[in-house]
Amino acid sequence: MRSFYARRMLRIWPLYFLFLFAAVLLGLTVQSYRVEPHRIWAFLLLVGNWYVASTSCGGSPIAPLWSISVEEQFYLSWPWISKCGRSFVFWLSLILVPIAWLTLFGMSHGTSPNRAIWVNSLVQFQFFAFGALLALGLKSRLPQFKPILRVALVSGGVLSWIIVSEIFRIKDDLVRPTASCLIAGYTVVALGCVLLFIGFLGARIPFSSPLAYLGKISFGLYVFHMLAIDLTWRVLGSEAHLERGASSATWKLGARFLEIQVVAMLMTILLASISYRMLERPFLRLKHRFTLVKSRLD
Repeated sequence: MRSFYARRMLRIWPLYFLFLFAAVLLGLTVQSYRVEPHRIWAFLLLVGNWYVASTSCGGSPIAPLWSISVEEQFYLSWPWISKCGRSFVFWLSLILVPIAWLTLFGMSHGTSPNRAIWVNSLVQFQFFAFGALLALGLKSRLPQFKPILRVALVSGGVLSWIIVSEIFRIKDDLVRPTASCLIAGYTVVALGCVLLFIGFLGARIPFSSPLAYLGKISFGLYVFHMLAIDLTWRVLGSEAHLERGASSATWKLGARFLEIQVVAMLMTILLASISYRMLERPFLRLKHRFTLVKSRLD
């Protein structure tokens, strides 16, 4: 247990807390990036998702990091739960799913926006429950499926997400989903995740070196992407640019949008690469001292 927590802290905390500190400094110089003290304390104490639920995501680049709080809440609780045995994990997982449904039902009748529902820990923990049930069902065995079946499973997972987006619209801020739409939508999302996971699990996919490298720096990609996107829009996508482009052909607007996305992606990769080399990798070397099963992405 001690080794598990040491590995998680060495993998997540250095970049996470350093980025929070950098965001505070950035907010002192750029007013639109200002981070209120209560938000910083919530993210430091790993309850950032609850703060976002009660306020908003805010304009700071740390906005997406609310999910780190959910992840850390899982890490703080689930290892101890797993020590209670497979039967206990099984029944608790079964209980967590209807708890999520009841939470969705209750929040659908309140004034909470879709954002507050999405970041709620009780709603998010249903995905961990589905993952635990899948792990128990697999019993450490890799599924042996034919390629055509794997394609069908992955396609079914993607289709599930499209259905939720277009029909149930659980993340659409322009509509107010009913309780039945929320419950059905989140359940279909979870089932889609299961289909995708099973479709890829055990598959022999020859990843190229660039893709493998993106896997290594994936945490940095997650942390820096909002900052890179916002900076790119500030430089290349100002209102003046867009107003001048409004009178031109549609393809020029599309080209401008594509340019911004490409530049933002390249900036994200650059920042993540620097972070991985200068900050994360030294801590990962320490992490290996506590590794029982080597991680492919490290």
